[in-house]
This record gives sequence, C-alpha cells and structure tokens, in this order.
Amino acid sequence: MIVKNQNHYVAQVKANQRKLLAHIQHTVSTQVELSAFTTTEQTHGRQSSWQVQVYAAPSTALTQPWLGLSHFIHVHRQRLVKGQVSQVDAYFMSDLSLSAAEFAQGIRGHWGIENKLHWVKDVVCGEDTNRIVHKTGAVNVAVLGTISLNLHRQAGHDSITEGQIKFGSNVKELIKLIRT
Repeated sequence: MIVKNQNHYVAQVKANQRKLLAHIQHTVSTQVELSAFTTTEQTHGRQSSWQVQVYAAPSTALTQPWLGLSHFIHVHRQRLVKGQVSQVDAYFMSDLSLSAAEFAQGIRGHWGIENKLHWVKDVVCGEDTNRIVHKTGAVNVAVLGTISLNLHRQAGHDSITEGQIKFGSNVKELIKLIRT
C-alpha cells in the first residue's frame, strides 16, 4: 500500500521479525557495503559514535512482500558514558536509493522525535501505564499530555520533570503561560 500510493519507506526490523532480521544480519555479514558513513560527537558528558552501512537487498521469499525493497541498512551505535561503553545494532530496510549519510540523517532525525516526544510521554508522563479503558478517554488524556508537553517546551524547559515541579508549585505562572 505504501509504494502503491507513491510513498517510500525506511522500516526498522526488530526481533519480532526473527527470520527477516536473521536474513538481514546474514546479508550484512557476507556482503560488501555499497556506502558507509561514520560520525562521532561529544555532548552532555558522553561520546557517541554512529556507523551506518547500506547494502543491496537480495530478492528472496522473505523480501518479496516488501514492494520495491532495494536496500538493507545497518546502524551500529556506540556510547561512552562515565567509562561505561554500550553498543547497539539496529537494522532497517528501504525502497529508497540513498547514501549512508542520507539514511543516517533520516534515522537520527526519527530517533530525535522518539526521544523528545514518545519517550517523554511514555516514561515521564506515564502514558503506557494509563489504565483508561474507553477509547475516547485515552485520546483525551493523550491530547492533554501533548498540550502539557508543548507548554513546557514553550516555557523553555529542557527537562519536563523540572517543568512539572516548577508549575506544580506555581500554578499562577502556568495559568499565565496558558493565557499568552
């Protein structure tokens, strides 16, 4: 449906697609990459390194359902925080023909959205632990949560938790922000 509507996709393949993930990992370990990109940055007391490699996606029974599938993307992230090293490998597939640098920019941009919005809503606001059963109630709470996050961002809070503490002890300032 995506390709038929003249759109494109970059989809992450996770462990719940065991056979497809194994196929991508095998391809990555046996093929030479078409394109590679590496970037390193030092922010907030941690050093991060991203290595992105693009591979040709061979046509097999596992890949046939994905119209236009042409590339596999392997992202290796490594972080050094307070002397502790953590490493994560992520695998993607796409119908786009882009360089590793272009895929890296798009994937990092998406993770930025995930970190600034979805993670905050899930962890800080407790959206995943919400026990509201009725669909309308859940939608209303999600909308109010998004409004709350927007107010915190508008007020210049990088930390939503700190913003909640500030507004919780100073409701007049919150009302003032809502009225502007």
